[in-house]
Amino acid sequence: MASTDDSYSFQQQPTGEFSVRMLDDRRQSMRFPKEPEADFATIWFPPSMEMIAEVHDESLGGLGLLVPDAARFYLEQEVGMVYSGDLMKAVVRHIESRADGRYLIGFSCESVGG
Repeated sequence: MASTDDSYSFQQQPTGEFSVRMLDDRRQSMRFPKEPEADFATIWFPPSMEMIAEVHDESLGGLGLLVPDAARFYLEQEVGMVYSGDLMKAVVRHIESRADGRYLIGFSCESVGG
């Protein structure tokens, strides 16, 4: 079952969980596996969001991170993160629940130095 509300798609999975995706994903490049030595990213801003998250995948324009709880994330939210030694400004582009109970959060990312 899938429905849309302007720029979002809500789809119920066979497990009964829902996934939310932005319809205007804007992804210009393919996803690829994470760097073997870069298993984690650190979300550091805003301070209430501080956490270490497992990297699921990368693309030229962003990251997919696995988190245990997505309640503090929302679409278009801006966060600061550090990945592979690079300081980045990131924007939440999609939030997807997974069968293992974790959530895959997709971010578009832009390096801001560091």
